[in-house]
Formats: sequence, C-alpha cells, structure tokens
Amino acid sequence: RVLPGEPKAQKPEAQKMQLSESEGIEGNTFMVTGGAGFVGTVLCLELMRRGADEVRSLDLRKDSPWITTLRRNGVVCIAGDISRNEDVEKALRGADCVFHLASYGMSAIYGPGEERHLPRIFRLAQMGLLTFTIGEPRVKNDWVYADNPIHALLLA
Repeated sequence: RVLPGEPKAQKPEAQKMQLSESEGIEGNTFMVTGGAGFVGTVLCLELMRRGADEVRSLDLRKDSPWITTLRRNGVVCIAGDISRNEDVEKALRGADCVFHLASYGMSAIYGPGEERHLPRIFRLAQMGLLTFTIGEPRVKNDWVYADNPIHALLLA
C-alpha cells in the first residue's frame, strides 16, 4: 500500500519503455512527403540531428525558403508529386519509414523561420483589420508550435 505523498514504485517494464532520443532513428532511412514545407523541414532537420542515415524530402516545390538549409544539413531533396506513382516509388526505394506531411494549403503551425502566418497577422493587426483573442471559444483555428507535432511524429 502506498501512503499519500509517497512515490509509487515503477514497474520494471515501465523502466524499459524509456527510449533514447535517437532510438529507432539512428542508421535508418526516412522519407518525408511535404519535406520542403515548414513542418516537413523541421522534421527532416530533427531526424538528421538524431542520427538518421538518410533523410529524403519529397515535395512538389523545387524551391522553398528552406531547401538550402535542408541540403546544407544533408537532406536529399527530391522534386516530385505524391500523385505520381513513379515519383513516390523513386523516393521510397530503400526507406525504412515514411512521414506523410504533404498537403494543400497552409497549416496553423508556427515557430522559428515560419514566414507566412505571424508576419501577416501582425500586419493586419497593425492596420486595425484584425482583432483576435487567444483561447476564445469561438476561435476557428488552433495554433500549434512546431516542436509539438514534430515530437508527436517521432514518438509515433
């Protein structure tokens, strides 16, 4: 019996569940669809930082604000369309894991280097054309800091 205020003893199997930061990443090859977008770039860079053998970005865009950074950090950038089998097959060849982040339009995810949402919101607010309240029940968008979905993706 555990008395109030006493820590509960951890079960041995719970102790085994703690993974190192690079467990399952080191030495593996990853493919990220939408990898040249904001979230895709953050994920690609994190995979490289954690010791991935190879990270491939498959994106429609041949150029984005982050392509240079991706290449400089060793990410293989592949221009291709996820609706074309041959593009996907080429990017998938030999991959151990795929993260599917390709989408039409923008996500409501922000963080360092994000250049779409926050500057636009600040301009509109400065002109008096936009007022907003964070946490208001009528809000139609949820904003998420980039590290949160990246952490969730890596845990999946």
